[in-house]
Amino acid sequence: MLTMPRFRALFVAVGFVFITLITFYSFSSGSSVSQKTFDVDVEVASDIVQKSSNTRGFHLLTTATGNDLNVCRLVLSAAVLSYPPTVLLAWHGEGDFDAAETHLAKIRAPLRYFDTLPESSEDDLVLLIDGYDVIFQLGPDVLLQRYHEVVKSSNERLEKEFGADHVKKHNMYTTILFGPDVLCYPIDFRRPACWIVPESTLPRDAFGSETDKNDEHRRPRWLNSGTVLGPVKDLRRLFEATMDKVNKTWDPEFYGRNSDQMYLADVWADQEFVRMTSTGKNATFPLPDAVPDDVKPNVFTPAPEERKKAEQHIAIDYESRLFQTVALFYDILQWATFDKPRTFITKDEIHQFALKLPQDVEHSKPPYRALGKWGWGNAWLKRKSWKDVPLGINTVTKNMFPIIHFTGLKNYRDEWWDRMWFFPHAEKLLKAKPDRGVITTIAGVEWVPYLPFGKDSAREDAWADQGELLKWEGLCGEHEDVLYNRWKPPPPPPEPEKEEKQEGDKKEEKKDE
Repeated sequence: MLTMPRFRALFVAVGFVFITLITFYSFSSGSSVSQKTFDVDVEVASDIVQKSSNTRGFHLLTTATGNDLNVCRLVLSAAVLSYPPTVLLAWHGEGDFDAAETHLAKIRAPLRYFDTLPESSEDDLVLLIDGYDVIFQLGPDVLLQRYHEVVKSSNERLEKEFGADHVKKHNMYTTILFGPDVLCYPIDFRRPACWIVPESTLPRDAFGSETDKNDEHRRPRWLNSGTVLGPVKDLRRLFEATMDKVNKTWDPEFYGRNSDQMYLADVWADQEFVRMTSTGKNATFPLPDAVPDDVKPNVFTPAPEERKKAEQHIAIDYESRLFQTVALFYDILQWATFDKPRTFITKDEIHQFALKLPQDVEHSKPPYRALGKWGWGNAWLKRKSWKDVPLGINTVTKNMFPIIHFTGLKNYRDEWWDRMWFFPHAEKLLKAKPDRGVITTIAGVEWVPYLPFGKDSAREDAWADQGELLKWEGLCGEHEDVLYNRWKPPPPPPEPEKEEKQEGDKKEEKKDE
């Protein structure tokens, strides 16, 4: 019987998926900080960084059908952190591009956007995120640096598992990173996406003795489609394959038929199936006990012709170095400042650990740097560094996440908004002059913000994917009271008319009698 390391600890974890899905898941210090240019050894087989040019663009895309407070939270947080201008895909979309009616618009709309790009953008990086439940915490310089580091680590794991020669022969490498999830969604054990995918890189005791034994202590292992980062050419190929999967497997009776996450995860599962069987040793393998016996004969596997193109260069950001999902992690996410030599974080009732600000955050562009263009009254803010502002932390991985994705209970979008470091001064930051300079330099390549349609705009403005400039006032002006903490409680209801009040008093007197 074949043994496979990546299947260890799988059976118990998969067994909890169905119950968890129904219960929880919903569709879903001072100015002395120096600036640092990172020059890491990044070996990516797709040659993201080509020697013919030392400049690459960085795109920010999200799917949003219309004005909404939570879209504005995304746009605001991206703007104050100097991300590229936000492009709203499927804006006021209709038919196949109406994301309010079908999540498959989240597959079609990126493809339409990619078709508008010049050939020179093939090696640009694209950040594609959900529109209604994502907020930025750290800047694009940190995000891009960590992307390259996680990609490098993923490729090293592939070589360790399969061998360098085999990886090269079968074109196995990572360029696309998805956010992590603790669930396989939608649940269907015919889908290898629910059981064949690699084990999490988190330690087996990451949550203590209860790790993987219950919902709240499960290591993230599955793909979440709400956050993804990768090169244009590879994302285009992935989304084309996903659209092909939709066309071939669409089942009008299946409850998850409109889930972009299901089809993207199925394409990823095809990749993992082919990787596992590529050595010839794993031509057949035992299915987990969690797969019901009556389902095992009907398990989906890629057809022979599909296996030739199954490699999509996908991996998961298991440790939330880029993307932090919230569902089932409510109790392990905390906020703290790091203005002391050591900051102690309480992990649970009896455990604490000391944490220092990581170098990539400490050396990134200071949080209030943009206010240099906004008057003398902000000098005290400009002196603040990342050590002086509260930052969200995953107390299990000990990572401060650049992006938080509010999967699961949506009320946390409101409850945690005022925890964001920029919240007290968001209006000032938003009105500052936009920073369109080099984001960061990595391995000799300068990453710059991609300006949609070749045009610049104010820091706070966004773009519709069909070329319309969306001014802040029209897009988000109605939500400013909440976004800027101007909110005031509604006035009390008017007093009843005198005659009505007298009539009410008479009724009360009769009751007393």
